[in-house]
Amino acid sequence: MNNSAIRHRQRLEQVLADNTFEHQRQAARKVHEQFAKGSKAVIVAAEMQSGKSGIALALACMQRNTLTDNEICERGKLQDTLFLVTLADVALQEQAAEDLAPCPNVVVSNLVHFKTALTVHFKQQSPKLIIIDECHYGSASDAVRYAQLFDYLDSADSQTRIVLISATPFSAMFAAGGDSILRQGFHTSLVFHKTPADYHGVRQMHRKQQIVQLLEEQRDFTQESIPRRIFINHIKQHSGEGWALIRVASNAAKTAKNELLAQGFSDSQIFIVGNKLNDVEDNELVSLTEFKRQYQNAALFDEKVIAITVASFRAGINFGIEMKEQLIASWDSTISNIAAVVQANIGRASGYHHNTTAKHFSNLDAISAYTELLNYLEQEECTNNFVGIAKLFEQICEKYQIKGFDRGLKLGSTKPSLPTTPEKEEINIGIIQYLIADLSAPIKNDENIDPRVIRAIQLIQDYYQQKPGLAVRIQEEIANRPSWLEIVFADGENFGDSLTGLCHDLGGLLKNTNDYVTQTALKRFMPTVETVVAFALSASNISPNKNIYNRRIIQDDLNEFALKFGVDHHEFCIFLLMGNKETQGTGIDQGVEKSRIKSDSIFKSL
Repeated sequence: MNNSAIRHRQRLEQVLADNTFEHQRQAARKVHEQFAKGSKAVIVAAEMQSGKSGIALALACMQRNTLTDNEICERGKLQDTLFLVTLADVALQEQAAEDLAPCPNVVVSNLVHFKTALTVHFKQQSPKLIIIDECHYGSASDAVRYAQLFDYLDSADSQTRIVLISATPFSAMFAAGGDSILRQGFHTSLVFHKTPADYHGVRQMHRKQQIVQLLEEQRDFTQESIPRRIFINHIKQHSGEGWALIRVASNAAKTAKNELLAQGFSDSQIFIVGNKLNDVEDNELVSLTEFKRQYQNAALFDEKVIAITVASFRAGINFGIEMKEQLIASWDSTISNIAAVVQANIGRASGYHHNTTAKHFSNLDAISAYTELLNYLEQEECTNNFVGIAKLFEQICEKYQIKGFDRGLKLGSTKPSLPTTPEKEEINIGIIQYLIADLSAPIKNDENIDPRVIRAIQLIQDYYQQKPGLAVRIQEEIANRPSWLEIVFADGENFGDSLTGLCHDLGGLLKNTNDYVTQTALKRFMPTVETVVAFALSASNISPNKNIYNRRIIQDDLNEFALKFGVDHHEFCIFLLMGNKETQGTGIDQGVEKSRIKSDSIFKSL
């Protein structure tokens, strides 16, 4: 290595040391590891206000450090990274340019001017790395620009790799489809940015019970409601300096201010932050910078102030650690989907602080769903199992009855799309056979057993061997799982007791008739006539929800459940073979056949 190359690399190390933290560098290393394994695209899931700019800076430094000694000393190859802000917001772009200034190889632009940036700044070489910040903002209006970007990456001579960073990357993962960031040739993978212990984000607020549920009929701050009374009282009872943040519809800011005035707050305490709002005169509006100044002035006298923002208030803002520490409460009228909730007030209150007393009035169901998703992603850290994550995502959204996102990257390519397959006609489904298998016993064929069940138990046993001990388990992680097999892993959250959950539903099913399926939650696991449904019961299965008391089934409860049906295994699986009830019969004596099991079989007779 020549002296000039050494100096360039030492400078990069100094930039990393001076401007990033270890958790940010670790996330960037994981991304480059995925590149080394063949990924052309990596999605980084980084929570709100957790340091995404630092991750981007680390990515750019590490990209430059991959150059050869000759390349790193050649000025014409200096600019090799393009950082794109999704929104055409000058302030955001200027902030990004300032954050990334220590790394001279980065060009900052936005998605709108993507092609212009390539033409102006990358005349001598194409960018080796493109980083897209807040990729969830690629809405339908940006679809064509994303299409151009993905098609550029997909071109035969393109060696460019891409990183998409977002706190809510669900649109990038799930709405994109095979013709977008999940194109087969990209070998897309996901990296989860693990925050240090001093981070206080949405999940931590959830765990500390700082979130107050807002039902849909309660979200309008201009209307009287019990949550609004609690919110206002919480502010009034707070002693000393502090501030509150209220987010309302674009045409409700003035009305919200009048409601606060009616509650006894003075005009000098209330500020509408934004520009060009309906029914609000320009002289009644303040900028974010001005509101921060007003907060600091009020703090000198131990007074409180309130900021009213609207749904269109720009993203990417950071109130700073001091203001986050002094936040009293936040109210968010946005409850339409997970991404919108997380990206709103509660996300802006996240960061590296210790405020555990602030109350955040929002959609608790959306927060719970987001928490479960992040818990799973955190455990995986690095993955390319997008089919599995998408399935889990849909299940969690269904569980909490919440929309996931506003399908941001739906149109990912300029290529013509294939016609969609018509939906199948609904069929009257029932159970034609059920069996119980030992998860730990060796597999033996049995002429009375459907060969699909033999195949299923092999797959499930192999999965437990590959992922032993206590673990979060989902069916999508099982390689080569056939389409006819549905697997549900019972854990401390979904198992329940004799009156609730799978314990109740499976117990009632095995005692009664197949009609019981249509009367319980089990019916959601029965999608087609040719389905085999497996319920894997084991005390080693852990719920991804870290906020529940028992994440795994208590062994005594599992033993009690097993003994009811003469099962003496510690880990076992209940199989349901589905069929057409119209042709198979309707009662347990006609349509549901108990398994006829030999004594040396892995299956236990009922």
